[in-house]
This record gives sequence, C-alpha cells and structure tokens, in this order.
Amino acid sequence: MMQFIHLCLVLATVQLLLVSAEVIPLPEGVNVIFSLPGSFESCTKHGCGNFVSCVSELNQGSNNMLALDNLVLSDSGSYCCRTSNDDCGLELNVVRGCIKSFLIDVEFTQDHTLEIKGGTTDDCMKACTYDTTCQYFTFIKSKGQCSLMGSKGPLRIKRNSDAISGYSRKRCCTPEFIYQNGSEKPNDVQGSLNLQFHNESKSWFEAFGFCRTQKQTLVQITNDTVMNNVTHLQQNETVTQNGVWVGLERPIFGCDTTWRWISGGSVNTSQWNSSSPPSSTNKYCGKIIWVNETRTIKLLDDDCFNKLPFICQGST
Repeated sequence: MMQFIHLCLVLATVQLLLVSAEVIPLPEGVNVIFSLPGSFESCTKHGCGNFVSCVSELNQGSNNMLALDNLVLSDSGSYCCRTSNDDCGLELNVVRGCIKSFLIDVEFTQDHTLEIKGGTTDDCMKACTYDTTCQYFTFIKSKGQCSLMGSKGPLRIKRNSDAISGYSRKRCCTPEFIYQNGSEKPNDVQGSLNLQFHNESKSWFEAFGFCRTQKQTLVQITNDTVMNNVTHLQQNETVTQNGVWVGLERPIFGCDTTWRWISGGSVNTSQWNSSSPPSSTNKYCGKIIWVNETRTIKLLDDDCFNKLPFICQGST
C-alpha cells in the first residue's frame, strides 16, 4: 500500500480573522517545490495562528521557493515559514490510501510533461491513470490543456485560479473511478446515430474530448443498426488502414478490468478481431479495423496515445 502525505494549506483572510483549509495530497518520497509570497528565510515546526498560505500565484525568482525533498511520514505537523513579506503556514498530514479529490486553483508543473489538448478534468485524470508513467496531472480550464507528469524531477506547486490538479488513480479499486467527484457520465446517445467521421488523427483521449465539445461521444457499436452504419461509413473512407478510434475502453487498475463501451455497456465478444485477441496487459483503448477478407469491421485494442482518425456519434 502506497503511503501518502496530505499537505493541508491553511488560508486566512486576516482582516476577518477567518481560517479555511484545503488538502493537497503528496506521495511519500516526493520532492516538491512551493512558490512563496516572498523570499524564503526559514521554517519551524509549529503553527502560525492566523496566516496567509505559503503557496503563492507568482514565482518571481529562485528565492521565492520552498523546496522539500523526499517527504517522509515523520514530516507530519504544522510549519510556520518566514518570508520577506510575512509569515505563512503549511500543515503536513500523513495518511494512507487512494487519492480521488481534485485540487481546485492549484497548478502542478514539472520540466518533463506530456501535453494533451481538449477534453475535461475527468479526461485529464483518466489519461494520467492510463499512462503507466504518469503520477500527477494539471488541467488548464481556459485552454482545455492537460499536462501529465511522472517522477522525473521535483513537483512544483503554485496557485492558479485557472487550474485543477490531481493524481493518477491506478490504485483506486472501483470500476467507476473515472466518474468520481461529482462528474457525470457521457450522455447516452446510443439511440441517435448522426455519425461524424473525423480524418484528423488524435489520441483516444483527445478524440474523446473533441467529441464531447461537439455534444457527442465516441461511437459505441452496441447494436446492429450502429454496426451497419459504421460499416457503411468505413467502406467510403480510404485512410483508415491503421484503425479508427471508437468509444471502447477498459480500466488500467481496479476490481473490474472488463472491456466496456464508455456508457458502461458490455462488448459482444464476436466483434473482436479473431487474429488478434485483446491485450490483458498494456492496451486500454479500443478501435475498429476494416477486414477486407470478410468486408466487415472488427474491434482491436491499441495504445491510447497512438493518433488515429475517429468517429463521433450523437446530436450536434
């Protein structure tokens, strides 16, 4: 069981003498750098009373940073840090368990990141969970941009009212992990075809996010009507030799790793390409391929970050 450290940042409106708290979880052993409201001078392990947060929106120079290396369980407790502007406070709390909460107005940054365009916070979290190297993510709302981060280099934390951050859910044992924290499942559009083929190649996550911006979903082949329409659509396309993304996936970790359509529906096993059965290890997203011998389409698994054309389904 991985051990986690919850970093509680206690914020205060000094004029009103109000204190509010929010939790920023950090894995044990992580190296982290906080942006500070002034030049860092020292930290002592005791509370400050009413104080401003040590985490600032701005990082104006190398002196405006607090670095904590290789966090361990014994780092728990309240800290009062002195800066050139004022005292500021941190509270470290050691816990164990799965981290599901989103961190509002908090931005994670690293030197080594993978950028994904489009989608939502849920899509960003999902991409981080499916990427075997990702540990942390940040979603910038105004840009629709997702940044995935691993264990290379220190994790930098700063305030950003345009950001939502969080963690991979590889250790969260629930088949519905991608729809936690009040998020909603995609609209059920199985009854509405309106298929739209998109030739621009995207990763599965980018394609999923793009369809949602059109108030659609990746196509789900849940009945013969959809199958026939998708087959007809594929017969008229000549750029799909590597496959086309559809709304098929399986969790990377959890109690149930069954392949399902994104609405939760089960998959007909006869739809899989018999010459290449689905992977049980490192492929988590589904596509369709055209089989010339039988003049039919079949399902095939693939790496979620490969870029392929895709089909959206539903009302626009």
